Amino acid sequence: MSNKLTDLAIETLLIEKDIPFRVDYSKEDPLYRFNIDDFDIYIFSQTWGSTALGFDGRGGRAIMTKANTCVLVPESCHQDCFVYFAGRFAYGVPYSATFGEDVRNHSMKSIDQSKIYLRKTKENKKIREQNINKLIEKE
Repeated sequence: MSNKLTDLAIETLLIEKDIPFRVDYSKEDPLYRFNIDDFDIYIFSQTWGSTALGFDGRGGRAIMTKANTCVLVPESCHQDCFVYFAGRFAYGVPYSATFGEDVRNHSMKSIDQSKIYLRKTKENKKIREQNINKLIEKE
């Protein structure tokens, strides 16, 4: 029988081994050394519609399945946010208000649905640029 704490420990060890390969070192100072303390870590249980979890039905059976979701949000570095389902890397996206809200609600999007985080980031960037241009025009 599976032990929840053992499963969580295994998943976090898998993430700890994987995350240094996800970091984009070109976004950091040349002397930057990866440190897990640069990220806030959120772990919560999430229910999926199949055993494929948030990997969008690839090879999964259609039964409700609970699994741990782990989200790493950069606190003191310039990295993307990283999302893992059951210890397996799902995706990395820039932080956005929509993403933050989903983390708070413990309801992360599947891989296919994660594109909404990218759209929101681009929309936010576009709005910011428009506001900057309006300020420049006023001067």
